[in-house]
Formats: sequence, C-alpha cells, structure tokens
Amino acid sequence: MMRVAQRVAGFYLWIMALIVAGMLAIALLIVERTEQLQRRTAANQVAEYAAESVAVIAARDLNFKAITNRAMLANEVVIGQLLGVYTWYDMARDSSEQIALYSAWIPYVNAVTRSLYQVLQRMRGTVQIGVRGLLVAQQGILELLQQAQWVFHQASWLSTLATAHHVVASNDERLQLHLLNHQTLLDIDGLWLRFQERTVATADHDDYVRMVQESQDPFSQRRTYRWFDLGLMHGRKAGGSDVKRLQQRIEWQSVDTLSIHQDLLLRGSESWLGGGSAFFSQRLPSRGRTAGFGESYRYNRRASQRAGRLGSMMGSGHPIPRFYRLKAEQTAPQITLVLRSKPDATDSAVWGAGRAEIYFSRPQDWWPRRDQRSEPANLHNALWQVRVKAIPFWQLELLRRQ
Repeated sequence: MMRVAQRVAGFYLWIMALIVAGMLAIALLIVERTEQLQRRTAANQVAEYAAESVAVIAARDLNFKAITNRAMLANEVVIGQLLGVYTWYDMARDSSEQIALYSAWIPYVNAVTRSLYQVLQRMRGTVQIGVRGLLVAQQGILELLQQAQWVFHQASWLSTLATAHHVVASNDERLQLHLLNHQTLLDIDGLWLRFQERTVATADHDDYVRMVQESQDPFSQRRTYRWFDLGLMHGRKAGGSDVKRLQQRIEWQSVDTLSIHQDLLLRGSESWLGGGSAFFSQRLPSRGRTAGFGESYRYNRRASQRAGRLGSMMGSGHPIPRFYRLKAEQTAPQITLVLRSKPDATDSAVWGAGRAEIYFSRPQDWWPRRDQRSEPANLHNALWQVRVKAIPFWQLELLRRQ
C-alpha cells in the first residue's frame, strides 16, 4: 500500500509539474506576444512621427511656393507702378511747358509757370535714371524669387529622407526606414513632388500675364478722371499701365495724358496739354483708338497719339518668370512610411507603417472670401497643413505579406 501511495503521489507531482510548465510556457508566450505587440505599436507610432515630419517639410515647401508666387505677382505689378509714376511725371513736365507757353502773356503767372517747367525739366534725367534703376532692381528680385523656389524645392526633397532617418533613429535605434510610398500603395502618385510642376508652356505664360492683369492696383490699371468740369469745357486726365506677352518676354507699356475738351453743338474738340509714355520693347501706338491704358486713347486721342510717338524706352523686358503650380485633377498628396527591424537586431522582427496627408484649407472664420465660396487647393495662398491619416487594413495586409 505504501508503494502504491508513493506512485500515485509521484504521478500527481509529475502532472502538476507539467501543468506548471505549461502555464509558464503560456505566460512566456503571452509576455512575448504582448512585448511584440507593444513594439509593433511603438513602430507604428515612430512611422507616424516620421511620416508627419516629412509631410511638414512638404507643406512648408508648398507654402513657400505660394508666398513666392504671390511675391512674383506683387513685384511684377510694382514694375507697372514704376512706369506709371514716370509717365505721370513726364505728362506733368510736358503739360507744364504748354501751360507756360499759354500763360506767357499773363504777368506774375508766367514767372510761376516758367519756373515750374524749368524745375520739372531739370529733374527729367534724374527721374529717368532713378526709375530705370528701380526697374532693373525689380527684375532682379523676380529672378531671385524664381531661383529661391527652385532651390527650396531641391532642398525639400533632399532633406525628407534624412529627416525621416533621423526621426526613426532618435526614437528607436532598432528600427530602420524600409519603404517610402511603396509601389503596392495606391497613393504613390499623390506624393507631393508629383503634385506640382514648374511652368514651361506658352499657356502657362499667358496664365501668368492674366494673373498680373487681375492683380493690378487702381493706380497702375486706370488713372483716368475729370480734372475739372465747366459745362461746355472740361479737362480730362487719362492713363494706365498695360502688360502683355511678347513671345517669351513680359512687355509693360504706360501712358498718361492731359487734354482740354470743348463740347460744341455738333461735335467736340480736344486740345492736348501734355502726355508721356514709356515702354520696354514695343512703342505705344501713334494712331487709332487703342483699347486699354485706362481708355486714354478713347478720351484723349490726340494727346495719346502724340505721347505714343514721343515715348521713352525704359530698358528691356524680362523673361516670363517660371513658377510652380499644382497639376490638374490631383488628389491630396500623402506620405506613407514603413519601418522594420534592422537585420542584426537580436529581438524578433517587427514592422510598422504610418501615413500623413497634406491638405489645403482656408478658414472661413478667420479669412473669409468675399464670394463666401470654398477655395480649392492652389499655390497662391500659404494655407497647406498636415494631418495623420489611418492606413486601410487591406493595404496593411499587403505590406505584411512582403
């Protein structure tokens, strides 16, 4: 009986040992799986950090291009303003000569008008040199803005991989960057580098000229108003600066005129007082009723034609700036990064994936549009932002199988 009891006790001890060993194995497996799940979750977080960092660089790249695109238009309009300032001055100088001639027989008044003309005449060379210098400076700024866009573009995409590697290494040295917008992911065409293009076509050049025309301020676009009105006689000041494309170059032209109009019974007559015009490559018309220029050729036809013949060349036109714009029919760009364990890692292999989206949003509460419409994505307002986006399960499954 004693031996039987010993055998039964030994059997139970053996069974208990197996149960304890099994429980320990299960516990170790649970701990290992939990640790692996934690590492996988941490890898996903690191991948999201890296993807968001790259997306921030991309958003800054797009915002920088939006700012510099607006700066190009603003500096282009300044060129039209400078030409307008010069032609307005030249009109005043020319008109002062005519007024001095008309008032030569009036005592005291003739001394004032003659002195005014002499002062404006002496200033002509200085004003012309000064305006030409400012025009060259503005054209230089346009060239610098183009080069700045290109340099920033190159620096952005070159720094993305370095930034992603740095973020991964700073968070977990056991992980390394594995995939960047992998070919099995549908958002490969949405990478922000493919989301934009640098203009080269003629249609893009025409679009740039159109945007400059729409960006002109009232002074550069139209300087036309009635100087005085005495019923049957009135004075008309007219003028404006126009921009157009001549082959692959920008051409600015500006004219300012001053005339006295007599409203007779059957027809009116015009007596010009003065005018001034300026251009880059193409002289203004000296005949006809040319459209534009603040309708100067419509209101002050004789003065405008005379100003066109006597215009001043203010340098050469500049090449149409090349700027970045969004490609048509593109979805919002996304950055997807995949990480995995280094080959020499002693721990079990893990991997993680993260995605960040770059999107355009104009807050209506802070910066509403006049037409109250939502603004589509563009490269003229620096409103690009970043947000983390979940990766669909089926894409994660494709990545897991690789």
